Amino acid sequence: MAKIVKVLSDLNHPLIDERIRHALVTGNVDQVEEAYDLLWYELPSRFASEILEATAAFDPGTYLHRPRLMHLTLLAHHKNDYVGEDPDLGRVLQMFRMHGRRYATRLTEFVRPSDLLTAGTIAVIAARLDGSFRRSEQLGQWLDDRLAMTTTATQLPWSEHYVGAKPGWLSTQRGLTATLRGDYDYATRLYTRGYTEAGLAPRGHFAGANSAANLALMFALRGHFDLARLWIERMNHLGPLLDWIEHLTTLGAKIAAALIALEEGDPDLARQHIDHMGPATQHVELWPFILYVRGTYHACYGDPYEGLAELEGARLTHGASTIDAGAARQLLLRTEAKLLLRTPNAARVLHLARVAPEDVPPHLVAWAYVYSGHPHDALRVAARALRQHSERVPLSDIIELHLAAGVAHLRNGNNARATQSFKTATRLRSNPAHIRPFLLAPPEDIATLAQLCGEPNPLDSVHGKTRLNKVHSITLVDLTPRELAVLHTLEQGITAVAAAKTFGVSPATVRSQTASIYRKLGVSNRKAALSRAHDLGLLERNYEAL
Repeated sequence: MAKIVKVLSDLNHPLIDERIRHALVTGNVDQVEEAYDLLWYELPSRFASEILEATAAFDPGTYLHRPRLMHLTLLAHHKNDYVGEDPDLGRVLQMFRMHGRRYATRLTEFVRPSDLLTAGTIAVIAARLDGSFRRSEQLGQWLDDRLAMTTTATQLPWSEHYVGAKPGWLSTQRGLTATLRGDYDYATRLYTRGYTEAGLAPRGHFAGANSAANLALMFALRGHFDLARLWIERMNHLGPLLDWIEHLTTLGAKIAAALIALEEGDPDLARQHIDHMGPATQHVELWPFILYVRGTYHACYGDPYEGLAELEGARLTHGASTIDAGAARQLLLRTEAKLLLRTPNAARVLHLARVAPEDVPPHLVAWAYVYSGHPHDALRVAARALRQHSERVPLSDIIELHLAAGVAHLRNGNNARATQSFKTATRLRSNPAHIRPFLLAPPEDIATLAQLCGEPNPLDSVHGKTRLNKVHSITLVDLTPRELAVLHTLEQGITAVAAAKTFGVSPATVRSQTASIYRKLGVSNRKAALSRAHDLGLLERNYEAL
């Protein structure tokens, strides 16, 4: 039988469908895999039922030696189970984990480059799904090097006759690993590479569209909205996508579009994009970024308590209480701190910052000090962060540090320094519509600063007559780490003598620390202290378990 590649130039040629059906019916696995190399997602899209019927008779051990067949079967199941833009990928991801772990131990056994690429990339994905980002990247780098030595291409990737299995797929998956690890610079390089490696529609552009979508997310997170829009446009120009992979492929762009609308003060448009990207409880790896955008919306325009409830729901769904590294931890803590700043319990931000100083951004800590009437502390935090900040800090964070410093200077009566900081903040904006960083500042202070500078008030440009969330004044109760430890002993009913033995100090020292706790909480006994501490959230959560 002639190879399917002979009619590659016309993917809609009836002969292709005829030969694929014949291969499926006769169990000609080699031809089925060849068709999969040529058509990628197009194959399960056209023949999902036939693929599942044909593979049902195969011995499960076959998949150990034929990773392309395994991947094709999983995609066919996904295509058949697809019911909307929020697919339930739980079972598919579990199969990726299981098979990827097996492939990782036998990659050197695969001779064909297409088998090595498929098995290796699935192993990369499996390690990432297990939270082993370092292992995932090690596998990806090894696979990249191995493929470079074994693969040759006779046509350029944008040629219609180019035959390359899943072009750009490995680079895009390595980029996602870097994204979830929190290394956005490296992710950007890998996504750019994935975009350039991808081929033409309708069979070679899938990874290119995914890379472009995630590049839009990277630039939107960093505050470069024109570049984010450029990558969304490039993604759209690559051509249409199959409906059952559209959501997963373009999710990064949907998140980016929602974030841009939020940052540019258009909550109505943001709400539309948020609806398109879906909830943070989806079985998608970008869920922490979804959560961050939804949390930002609730912090600025919606209900911060609803945002906190969504955060807790996402934690439970994804088992995020055990996450101890990567973008997920950073984004969860960042989202929680941002939401807490919009509640009367904003002082909890300082406790989050104490237990996770690397993950709670300093601009949110500075705002907590501003709200609590401690402008000198706000200036200390902002000045230190601005001295030490690197080019990896998002533009919006830098703007907020300058704004917090400006408000703090204003509260201290230093109008000259206040106007200088405010002018710097306004000039750093990505464009004149970039107003979200101003929304965490008390609006009366922004109005005063704008008047002192003789410039328009950025908050006046918020689209529509939307309700901006109120900034609360808070009472700051800043306990030292030892005082927090003593507070926990009070809750547990431990005596001063027993606590002293635990801490290796005298009972008198523990009693002195207890008195300091009472003074800071404004109470005079243990019962009142515990009631006040719970009200402030000082005993609400073991933050070390985040």
